[in-house]
Formats: sequence, structure tokens, C-alpha cells
Amino acid sequence: MRVLDGDTFTAKFTDGSTYNIRLNGIDALESKQAFGLEATRELRRLLIGRALRIFTTKKDRYRRLLADVYVVSVSEAMIKSGYAWHYVKYSRDPKLAKLEYDAQDARRGFWQHQWLVAPWDYRNGVRQPSDWRDLELYGPRSRKNVQSTRTTERSVYVTEYGSKYQRSGCHHLSDSKMPIPINRARSAYQPCRHCNP
Repeated sequence: MRVLDGDTFTAKFTDGSTYNIRLNGIDALESKQAFGLEATRELRRLLIGRALRIFTTKKDRYRRLLADVYVVSVSEAMIKSGYAWHYVKYSRDPKLAKLEYDAQDARRGFWQHQWLVAPWDYRNGVRQPSDWRDLELYGPRSRKNVQSTRTTERSVYVTEYGSKYQRSGCHHLSDSKMPIPINRARSAYQPCRHCNP
């Protein structure tokens, strides 16, 4: 077994085949980010030298097998330790959401760091971190509303407590609308069915 980063590893199965496995439901920090290497070390600590139960669901766009991996729930352990985010774009698991909230509250792992950039934002070009203390004031959604460093990207609108992103003229959009780049909205919100942004 070889751990590639905080959410991906290579596993050899009992039939001799080898696959890259991407943990289902989490998104760990990129290796070049602060705490990225610590996330990799934490996953290595959880996996190396153990017999694993791997339940695959499908392949992702990089042809990695998406899987739930158990010694303990590795996805849960990574979030609980503060070395992965709950990947809300692909997972609505309330247990993962609660574990992330508890890790933030206890300032475990990267949550002890004052400035954070979510990995999906990092991949979308955001390099300007947000102050994690905003989480205490505004809750977990505030991490989605950091100003992007991209200036040429089309904007859509979200609201403070909404779960959808919308076009400017959508009649479902409230007065508390906030513009964010479309790629950021896609990473954390669902599109509005009425205005189809």
C-alpha cells in the first residue's frame, strides 16, 4: 500500500490487482497547502499495516475507485482529526458534518490554523485564505464565501442560509444575495431548478 495524499492511496487486493482508491465523502488538503503533508501522514497512520475492508462505489474522472474504507471509518477519522473537510458537494452525511463541526470547535488538525483555503477552492484557483474565526460568527457556510482570486469568472448568487445558487434575476433570490464565482458555487451549492444558472 502507498498513501498518495490525505484522501487517496494505492491498494493491492487479494486477487493481486492494484488500484488507486479515493476516499468517499471527504476532500483532504492538497499536498502544497498548509497541513497537506500532515493530512497525508494521518491517513498513512490509519492505513499502513492494517487489513482493510474497501467498499467501492464507482470510478471518478481520474479513474480512481471511489470507496468507503474501514478499519475504523477512515473518512470519519480523517475529518475527526481535523485533516479533511466534509465534501458537501458529494456527501450529505450528517455524521461527517457533525464530526467536522466538532473538529472546528476543538481546533484539531488544520482547524488550529488561523487562515484556511478549502481544497476545492484551492483547485479552483483561490489562494487568498479566509480567517477560520468567521466560522464562529457565521457557521460552516462562511468558508464558501471567500473572495476568489479569479476575476474573469462568471458570477452567480447565493444567500447566507440558502443551499442553492441562482442567476441575478431569479424570483427565488432574496435581498441578502451575495455574488460568488460559478466554480465556487458548483463546489458547495446546488443549482436552482427555476433559473437554471
